[in-house]
Amino acid sequence: MLTIVLVSWSTTATWAQKMERNNSDSDNGIGVFNNSAGFEPRRLQLGGDIGLSFGNQSGFVMVSPLVGYQVTSRFSAGLGPMFEHYWYRPSVNDKLSATVVGGRIYSRYQIFNFLFTHGEFALINYKVKVNNLSDNIWLKRLPLGLGYSQRLGNGNTYSYLMLLYDVLYDPNSPYQMGNVYNGLIFRAGITVGL
Repeated sequence: MLTIVLVSWSTTATWAQKMERNNSDSDNGIGVFNNSAGFEPRRLQLGGDIGLSFGNQSGFVMVSPLVGYQVTSRFSAGLGPMFEHYWYRPSVNDKLSATVVGGRIYSRYQIFNFLFTHGEFALINYKVKVNNLSDNIWLKRLPLGLGYSQRLGNGNTYSYLMLLYDVLYDPNSPYQMGNVYNGLIFRAGITVGL
């Protein structure tokens, strides 16, 4: 199978915003926002995941945007829709397709300037079709875990690694491909600050 493009872009991390430093606060280098009432557009975080892969017999499309808000210098939360579509055609007469549609909410807490906790809840509808047979199920996911971030250069861009475990792991999950998925989720990417 020839893979054309696979991209993951995420700006949901708490460090993705420019923060005004307040030298009188001890914050382990994370930064603090000035105290002000009301909505501040600079605390918005936009991002998510985009993926595209296809070849001679199979393909994959994923779009999962996220909108978040940095509530404090250490805590952020947000939400977004999810869409994934997979297809596989091993022969002219055989065809498999799967579609995942749903939404997720997340929260993240920065423990140190390089270590954070991450949790999200997702409710997804999974529809699979094999030739002329189809099935449709609803699933809940609750991945929880830790992440590590590293600043790239002097700006507001970071690389990150996350290791999560889906505490609501369901063997009927669309992410169960054979015996590969056991609830562990590994994510890596780059966070670009606004």
